[in-house]
Amino acid sequence: MSASLRLARISHSEFADNQCNFFRSILYRQGKGKEKLIARLKAEEEAQGEEEKRLRRLNSLAASVPYYGTIMKANSDIHKSTESRKRDVYQGRMDLADFQCGNLKSFTDEQLFRDSRFRLGNALHAAGLAHTEYARDVMREAIPRCQERTTGIEPY
Repeated sequence: MSASLRLARISHSEFADNQCNFFRSILYRQGKGKEKLIARLKAEEEAQGEEEKRLRRLNSLAASVPYYGTIMKANSDIHKSTESRKRDVYQGRMDLADFQCGNLKSFTDEQLFRDSRFRLGNALHAAGLAHTEYARDVMREAIPRCQERTTGIEPY
């Protein structure tokens, strides 16, 4: 049955009733939307009031601290050391290892590049051959190791 025939069969009073129900449902949905909006605004106002009360309590607590004025006037300097950090110095430096005292003893660049084994390893790495069988064989020939200095498992 087509829509036009169906509309033709509906009487004028049924049409008016349907239209009335339609408008009634629209008004109901609009009312529900307004109720939600009012409830959300009321919750936001209550939350804002609670936040203001909390801030007032915090400010009164902070004002009751005897050194509040000093704290409020203090300027922060991230590069400045604290007093406790200045006093935190270990006195027994003699029983520390060199690297713990800050005395790093290491090879210079010139010493490293004078060593033929280091230059060989560096050249193999630069050529992209550092983790290959060829590199292992070349390094084994260049740096012979005694069996007693290894695990004894072949190849050493």
